[in-house]
Amino acid sequence: MSRRLNTARIHKNRSYTVQEICELFDVHKNTVREWFRKGLAKDDDRRPCLIHGSDLKLFLDARQKSRR
Repeated sequence: MSRRLNTARIHKNRSYTVQEICELFDVHKNTVREWFRKGLAKDDDRRPCLIHGSDLKLFLDARQKSRR
């Protein structure tokens, strides 16, 4: 069962780690890794993996819109 994530909690000008996204939305780290496979953009290939807030918001908004 899927649920809607509140994307208003995302700050567009901030970068997030996988752990911070997990805590923000109460999801497992494997869920975030699955989002990478489905098209969520990373800032670079270094560790820790950073995701820009605007990319995260666009990805989740598009994902939720396609599920309607």
